[in-house]
Amino acid sequence: MRHPTLAVVITTALALSSYFLYACEHDEDERQPAVADAGSKREPSTAMDAAVADAAVGGIEPRDAGAVVPSEATDAAAGALAQDASQPFFVCAGDLPIMKVRDPTTNAAMEPDWSCFDAPDDEAAADAGTAAHAATESIQFRLGIGPLSDAPDLAQRILTFTMGVTVDLYFGASTLGKPAVTRTFDQYMVSVDVPSGTPSLSARIRPLERAMAGLSIVESREYGIPLPSAATGAAAEAAFTVRDSRKLAANLVLEGGQEDLTKASLVALARDCRGRDVSGAQLELIDGATNLPLTGEARSAYSRFALPDPTCTFSNAEQPAWWMVNAPVNTSGATKTHSYRLRLKGRMRTGDRAPVVFGETELELFPGIVTRVDSLPRVAAAVASQ
Repeated sequence: MRHPTLAVVITTALALSSYFLYACEHDEDERQPAVADAGSKREPSTAMDAAVADAAVGGIEPRDAGAVVPSEATDAAAGALAQDASQPFFVCAGDLPIMKVRDPTTNAAMEPDWSCFDAPDDEAAADAGTAAHAATESIQFRLGIGPLSDAPDLAQRILTFTMGVTVDLYFGASTLGKPAVTRTFDQYMVSVDVPSGTPSLSARIRPLERAMAGLSIVESREYGIPLPSAATGAAAEAAFTVRDSRKLAANLVLEGGQEDLTKASLVALARDCRGRDVSGAQLELIDGATNLPLTGEARSAYSRFALPDPTCTFSNAEQPAWWMVNAPVNTSGATKTHSYRLRLKGRMRTGDRAPVVFGETELELFPGIVTRVDSLPRVAAAVASQ
């Protein structure tokens, strides 16, 4: 399959719900207005709105508003950078490297922190929707799109999409059964009282139809949402998914094929114990009945330059997401019917000739719904302690 040019990559990346709000960091006056809907003359009110509308209604457009269209020379330079052995976190195929994280200050490769995988597993202490401890603490919870730099209007831009969205929260590793808390967003962040000692949250983000159908919020279930330390004042965050973003991601994973909405979709992130993105990691779906990786109709891809790329065979630290489309379903109502596990593996040191398995978590997979896993067992508790 021929890869799109860098201009196409930049534009279509804006449509992926995990990353498209990076457009928020560009100056609004540098962007060209975009047609928001076929047959409509509405002009987007913000730079984010413009970027999303461009990608959502145009599919893959060979332009990026406010950016220089790359030449063949710049495309070649980008390819050379991706293959630069001194920048291993850009590479996503070839010989499996030792896992690394990127130092955001020096841009150098660093050793990941895997200390939390030796910690006790406290995840089972809290059951779905129930409190494991009497004492509670108040936290801030928000919806977002990924690691974004602060900006004066960032909250308002995100609120453009999250206004009216309803989220069910669970104090444990399942979203089956009755939620512990339900919140509807009418502001950027909402307060939630969480039992002390809760290692992580799970969430059901309910679907919400929009006037522009492509920008409707689709239902998703998210697991392993880290609870930050109260001393930092940070908020717990879940990611929402836009309908056209999902369609684009599925199309790329399936290399032009169609998503089967009777099947499940899965998105997982490769991160170390400090929540840093990891290069060289591999994820796979394990059938609990055979303890072997899943085979069949499901297709998967790692992200590269914010887009699912089926040619990638491991994660890169720039965009560590792993996507699976047309995965089997293992839920019926509030009942789990089969065991499927997400497995994280990779080479941890030079002496590892084969990937070492060091993280697994049980999954809940629903028909037509995106399951997103933020962390594997014991990772969330370690993040909270930083």
